[in-house]
Amino acid sequence: MNTSNVSLTADLSHSNKTSPHREYPFKMVEMVLIILGLSSLSLITIIGNILVMLSIKVNRNLQTVNNYFLFSLACADVIIGLFSMNLYTVFIVTGHWPLGPVICDLWLALDYVASNASVMNLLVISFDRYFCVTRPLSYPIKRTNKMAGMMIAAAWILSFILWAPAILFWQFIMGKRTVPDDDCYIQFFSNAGVTFGTAIAAFYLPVVIMSVLYWQISKASRSRVRRESQRVVYPNNLTKGNSVDVHYFLSINTLSSGEDRDSENDSTSGSILASSNQRDNEAETNGDVTNMPTKTTNQNTSHCKERQSLVSLNLSPVHKKKRNTESREKKVTRTIMAILLAFVITWTPYNVMVLIHTFCNTCIPSCMWSLGYWLCYINSTVNPACYALCNVTFKNTFKRLLMCNCRNIRTVK
Repeated sequence: MNTSNVSLTADLSHSNKTSPHREYPFKMVEMVLIILGLSSLSLITIIGNILVMLSIKVNRNLQTVNNYFLFSLACADVIIGLFSMNLYTVFIVTGHWPLGPVICDLWLALDYVASNASVMNLLVISFDRYFCVTRPLSYPIKRTNKMAGMMIAAAWILSFILWAPAILFWQFIMGKRTVPDDDCYIQFFSNAGVTFGTAIAAFYLPVVIMSVLYWQISKASRSRVRRESQRVVYPNNLTKGNSVDVHYFLSINTLSSGEDRDSENDSTSGSILASSNQRDNEAETNGDVTNMPTKTTNQNTSHCKERQSLVSLNLSPVHKKKRNTESREKKVTRTIMAILLAFVITWTPYNVMVLIHTFCNTCIPSCMWSLGYWLCYINSTVNPACYALCNVTFKNTFKRLLMCNCRNIRTVK
């Protein structure tokens, strides 16, 4: 039995002049089980990623810049679950491509654009998290919804430009179509060198970049935790200083909270200090010289009490708010780390086989190509589970949506 590789990037390099049919000795029972199993994975992928999109849409607590990137990633995963998985199942079960060259090229273009958009979105998310951690004061000012939309659009447009024109029009550039009508693969992958280069650019280089970024993120996070732990001693000393110390401490803690700056505490402290200064000025205007020592003593006592009141009013909320911010940052980092880990685990086997195929084009059985390529698809199935396992807000919103319980869903935490 003469079979070619199932890999979309290795089919053409498997044979120079022959175009063998892909034959699989599936019995009827095996074929039914394969269709049911793969169709179930496709359905789970579609439902899971639609849940992600709906959750971000309906829950205000999930409408953050970071989650907009996850929304874009979920869109790519829905396309993979809806089109790529099902058409590839037809390809596997029948042993050949039954839908003609036009549908073949459209499927390949959509599949590669969506897959590359997933990788590009992961890169965008990694850089966004890196700048959030390493530039907590300057980057959040630039991190607007408009900027996020431009980054998401750039990821999709770049993916489209890289793959769609080449897949759809290469046959016209070369003057003929070399892919048989009953087979489906990318025509311009005409040699192992091109296959190797695309694997490096599409997988290995992004993985290296993301790994370096998250190593830097982890390093910066540990450094910030150490700085925050050293800063805890300040509140006890502020009551002995002047009001400038209080404002300095409050400004540092307010800025360290990243996106969620809140001026309510600052306005409260400002009003307290303003009323204090006003009373002091009135006392100096109305009082006489003989009462100055008493007034000075009373003024110091008053200032001390007001500073203590100021600290009790502001520092506790700031500490609580800082803890909430740190908890949220940990959730975000944990979620993205899980997504990247799932990406590496599911995409590595296929890309390792691509490298092996470059040096030995008969070493990889066709069934292994099928398994490796489907494992890449399964990454789109796993991503929604990463959100639910690592983010309680996503998990609770998923439950509400699945149980059709939309009461107060906009404020679920």
